Amino acid sequence: MPLIACPECTQSVSSLAQACPHCGYPVSAQSRTAEEDLVRCYPSFFKGNGFMHIPAVLLSFLLVGLIIYLLEWIRVRSTQLVVTTHRTILVDGLFEKNTSEVHHDDVRNLQVKQTFAQRIFNTGDLELSSAAQGGIEIIAKGFPDPDEISKLIWSQREGNQTSSTD
Repeated sequence: MPLIACPECTQSVSSLAQACPHCGYPVSAQSRTAEEDLVRCYPSFFKGNGFMHIPAVLLSFLLVGLIIYLLEWIRVRSTQLVVTTHRTILVDGLFEKNTSEVHHDDVRNLQVKQTFAQRIFNTGDLELSSAAQGGIEIIAKGFPDPDEISKLIWSQREGNQTSSTD
């Protein structure tokens, strides 16, 4: 009898159980399927804050320009958005790690926000909330192709709900 992780509380649950004994979350055949990453992306380096790079280029002959580039590179590499078949996860932080996740079945609101410059470079901000919380749970800033990520999350939500009712 193999053990699987409960999608809600991540405790070990028998693969034969109907519900998690720890939190009561129903462990359906849909949640027993392996979770796979659909998108794993980082914020855009040049596209997200294009105007910030202009002074960095002008000052690149000085150490200040290189420091600006280094700080931006660290910020970009320490933030990651992962969309899997079951949930969306935002991991942020270099020294302190902050993780926020929302199960696709619980998604109630998904907003894509783009400034004029972000529309030109096809980047933007994603804000994701669920029925469980009153406010926005995931705020992902400066990610490439936010409309496609939004469509992917909605399609996974619809696919998960269809498979759980079958």
